[in-house]
Amino acid sequence: LGWAVFELVVIAAAAQQLFPGHARWPYVVVAGVFTTVMALRPLGAVRALRRYALVAVVAATIYLFVQLGRHPVVSLTDGSWSGFWLAADVVIAVAVSWVPLAADYSRHSRSGRSAFLGSFLGYTVTQIAYYTLGLLAFATVVSSQGDTQTNLFMAFLAVPFGWLPFGVLVLRELDESFTNVYSTVVSIQNVRPLSDRRILAVIIGTLATILALVLQIADYQSFLYLLGSVFVPMFAVFAVDYFALHGRPRWDCSRDAPPRWVMLAPWLLGFASYQLVNPGSVSWWASAWTSVQRAIGFTPPTWMSASVTSFAVAAAATF
Repeated sequence: LGWAVFELVVIAAAAQQLFPGHARWPYVVVAGVFTTVMALRPLGAVRALRRYALVAVVAATIYLFVQLGRHPVVSLTDGSWSGFWLAADVVIAVAVSWVPLAADYSRHSRSGRSAFLGSFLGYTVTQIAYYTLGLLAFATVVSSQGDTQTNLFMAFLAVPFGWLPFGVLVLRELDESFTNVYSTVVSIQNVRPLSDRRILAVIIGTLATILALVLQIADYQSFLYLLGSVFVPMFAVFAVDYFALHGRPRWDCSRDAPPRWVMLAPWLLGFASYQLVNPGSVSWWASAWTSVQRAIGFTPPTWMSASVTSFAVAAAATF
């Protein structure tokens, strides 16, 4: 649900750059309506996206790479490593928070092999490509001062005919908001199997739209750090149990699967470790964890990654 909200926020912010001078709320509402309609017919939406949107997005991406690549790139020896792990934690948070969604759409795959390759290649190729595109923009024509999100949008619009490929990427973002609404619906159905998927899609889509009208793009980074602190240690617990402690042969996904509440303990330790290293920027939340740091006499060094530390602690505790 959180991702669905921020996808709508991003779409609206980008649309305001494409059509400046207009109010923000109509873009949020229109994007919310399209998102909800797509979630009502998920397979039809995926087929249409695969047939038409994929080609347009690849062409737009190649065009932006070529245009930005024509500018001189800053020296690779400029700057410092001081912000490296903060940036890495954001990247990891984005990646790991999308991992649970793979189960929601790969269930329509025709084989286990296609489910794995589609998810693995889809995540890997697109994330590397678009982080590279963003870094190329920041290394050529974008100022890192001020609102970096707006600056990045302006960089794409600044290239010749940039409004067209940028518009394609904005429209394609509806795929992400739709996927998140659909995933939320599937998650609810896992708990309440008799719920009507279409009614849930309308409720979740409406709720995401309302929240997107309230939240701003500035809240995005804090949201990512919170997601990372939840999912990184959760993934560590799963990976250790499944791959290292022979969990695969005894894995039980049936309705009668017994709860294992003790597994929350290593997850909670990993969550706390993440917050102690990087509590984010929400004032009251960060202040609470800073107080804990002082109480235990811990000052996180600049070289320490919240994600790596959280994963290591949760993995060790699971063993």
